[in-house]
Amino acid sequence: MAANLSLNLKGLDALNKKLNGLPKVILQEIDGEIETGLKEVNQKQKSRAPYNDGALRQMNDYRKEKEGYHVLFNNAAHSVYVEFGTRGKVRTDILGNNLSAVAAEAYQKAKGMPKSGVTFYEAILDWVKSKGITARYSVKTRKKLKSTASDDKRERQAAFMIMRYIKKHGVAPQPFFFNSWFEERPKINKKIGDALKRAMK
Repeated sequence: MAANLSLNLKGLDALNKKLNGLPKVILQEIDGEIETGLKEVNQKQKSRAPYNDGALRQMNDYRKEKEGYHVLFNNAAHSVYVEFGTRGKVRTDILGNNLSAVAAEAYQKAKGMPKSGVTFYEAILDWVKSKGITARYSVKTRKKLKSTASDDKRERQAAFMIMRYIKKHGVAPQPFFFNSWFEERPKINKKIGDALKRAMK
């Protein structure tokens, strides 16, 4: 499945040409620094991804295509909607970086992705149940009361109202993907610079 959100990093091929063919061992060291940095970016992305059923976090990863070519990605079909928002609440400026073209491509990609077995309504209903949005509590003990048929009906009504509101008004963005990269990029660049300095001694 094609990644819905992705970031391609092509570094060492260009770096190798620029520095007129560094020894392979130096390029491998730099590549190792990039991989270490991407591992940290990926961990930050996962920790920031909103959690409901865990799909958004589970489908966030990175891979090495070849030396000097790495990809950060999230394959969840809804990742673009979480990252940039929907309807009139879409925001594509992340930490001073205008990602409108990236967002447009990701929205287009999301439309063509296969749908999961869970519908939009069912996902909201699961969320309503997990958060206990309509749960009833004992006034005396303050403990949650046992669920009844009427509770199930209230949950379904709440899920329907929330779904209708979201479809009409959209959802605000909850950035987790690109902001993590932009924050960690200076550290990765520093590590690459330090590796080059060591190589030039």
